[in-house]
Amino acid sequence: MIEVYKFGGTCLKNKETITQVSELIQNYIETDDSRLVVTVSASMGITRQIDSRISPFMSAEEVNSLMDMLREHHTNLLKSSSEDIINRINEELNRLKKLIYGIIYLEEIKPEVHDLILSFGERIMVLVLQNYLEETGVSNKIIYPEEFVLTNDIFKSSSILLEETNVLGSPIIQNKLEDNKVLIIPGFYGKSKTGKINLLGKSGTDYTGAVLAYLSNAVNYTIWKDVLGFMTADPKMVENASTIENLSYDEAEELSFYGATLIHDKVINIIKKKRIKLFIRHLFQLDKVTTIHEETLTAPGIKSISHIPSVIYLSIGKDDILSNNEIQKLILERLNKTDIKLLSFYISGTSISLIFTDSYFESISNILDELGISTESRFAQHLSYIVLVGQISPVIISEITNQLSSCIEDLHISKNMIRILVKNIELQEALEYLHTLI
Repeated sequence: MIEVYKFGGTCLKNKETITQVSELIQNYIETDDSRLVVTVSASMGITRQIDSRISPFMSAEEVNSLMDMLREHHTNLLKSSSEDIINRINEELNRLKKLIYGIIYLEEIKPEVHDLILSFGERIMVLVLQNYLEETGVSNKIIYPEEFVLTNDIFKSSSILLEETNVLGSPIIQNKLEDNKVLIIPGFYGKSKTGKINLLGKSGTDYTGAVLAYLSNAVNYTIWKDVLGFMTADPKMVENASTIENLSYDEAEELSFYGATLIHDKVINIIKKKRIKLFIRHLFQLDKVTTIHEETLTAPGIKSISHIPSVIYLSIGKDDILSNNEIQKLILERLNKTDIKLLSFYISGTSISLIFTDSYFESISNILDELGISTESRFAQHLSYIVLVGQISPVIISEITNQLSSCIEDLHISKNMIRILVKNIELQEALEYLHTLI
């Protein structure tokens, strides 16, 4: 039986957490027929540190300081220090150092070099985890995404070409698992057909793990974290939010897309293709788990609330020349070539409405300007997008619209979901009220 484990940066931040990771792996592979594919993020804060410190104008002293920090951090994480593991870490650091001197020489950071540099936290972390497993006698093998994870050549937030990756990767994984109980694979990045490293965006290692589960025909995929699974609401906003024990694929996918940033929003779509069960588990509180699978038996009512603050609502008025369908096609064709994520895209007889986070405002405005599309009519900022999932009855919908009538800017109801636009200043009050309905 094959399973996939993903460990994020907070699970790999110190010796205590990595020891727990190693023990979880050992416990799983105790039976003879068990095989495990493990993907890891960089140790907590490492990617951010590298990104904040690299520059075409770094001095030699600054480069050496960064290398020393990375060397000290990762050697301190090791279970045991041998000449071999120290040399392997230094080899990766020497590669990184050459890349940094390359950007200094050219006086620019090209996107492909930036993505390659930011993959080194994961590259080094697999060496650290292997050090723990080898010390405990676990047969393992490191495989790098460059060998089989194909991406669509968009830097910083690329998508994986799933079926082409499957053709390349599935035989590799199956072959390596014949001789090894555990495979260790860096997460967070892949490689384009032109040979360039592409990052997979925020929570990209979740994405890697889902693809690995698909490729290996895994029974289960477990994402290990330092949080208590999916919650009924954001615990930072709603004090009495609690762990949700079960979610359907569709419910989890909606929550992930609309603000519940617990997992990468592409994970569910991949695992549900092969009906792989997903577990979100706490690294130490093992009884805190959300199980995501094909169907859940749920009593009528709201199951969970997610939200995205600081969104923009943009309405494109009817064009004298182009039909709305033609405008829609033009916009979507351009957006598909970018990493812009629309939260909603509505079309009616008189207008097209877009909702997106304010970070994309300039990019979307530029696309519309280039297409010669007017952004007349309604335009609103300083809004938040609230999404409710569950079997929501007409009675609850009526109650919500009555109670929040003064702050609702826009509302859409679909199967097992309600989407509400409210002003940012009214977000807290709205969330607290909606949570009382769960």
